[in-house]
Amino acid sequence: MKSLSFLLPLPFLVFSLAFAENEVDFTGKIGQLNQYIWRGIERSDQTNFYAKLKWESGNWYGKFRGTYDNASDNYITDFDSNWLEIQTHLGYKLQEDVDGSWHAGYIYYSYYDDFQDSQEVYLKYSGKSDWNPTFAAYFDFDFNKGTYFNAGVSKTIKDREWDYRFGLNMGYFASYGESYSDQKFVGATLFQNPGNNSPSLSGLADLVPSITLTRHVDEQSSFSLSLAGSILLDDDTYNSRVEDSFVWGVGYEVDF
Repeated sequence: MKSLSFLLPLPFLVFSLAFAENEVDFTGKIGQLNQYIWRGIERSDQTNFYAKLKWESGNWYGKFRGTYDNASDNYITDFDSNWLEIQTHLGYKLQEDVDGSWHAGYIYYSYYDDFQDSQEVYLKYSGKSDWNPTFAAYFDFDFNKGTYFNAGVSKTIKDREWDYRFGLNMGYFASYGESYSDQKFVGATLFQNPGNNSPSLSGLADLVPSITLTRHVDEQSSFSLSLAGSILLDDDTYNSRVEDSFVWGVGYEVDF
């Protein structure tokens, strides 16, 4: 992944600074999904395998996530690679009190040959209550200029070695590549978003109910089964490029 050569130093620099003052906790997870849905958008309708590494140190935290798609073609159009996407996530807890916490962060989405590489900054609030409400706004400031809002609730019930998590999220694309000026060169090819002057994509809202069953093997590791639905609240705004979906996945997680 050529694009990783410049996006990795920043998280590692911050990670090094955080490590110098605080203990670093890591969580690794591997898993499989029957398809890949991202904010209501179907990235791939084929089986996806993923690996994720999260770290946390003091108020700093981050994540690397890679998704492997075994399809020969997909929404991202990775012609020469089955790597669908790699995310580099860096966040900071701005403020915390008895009611909740504020977070700010940065996400880099990397694709094969730099195709549609994209960057976001976000602001998020996480409440502390029985249903753990969250509110977030994501601002994409380069190739896929636009704004995405998300709100959700979740509740976890613990029963001996099992955790039962119920969640409900609602997302809304306020805008996504609407200006027609989003463009860049990859090699000698000019790419424009959205889709080389196809109709702009905006106003997409989706509702995502989910349930996750987690079986703890010991204090450091667990297996999980997740079920989720992606229900579009208005199909027409996205030019029939996405549809209601049912997603299931299995995973194994370990803390170290």
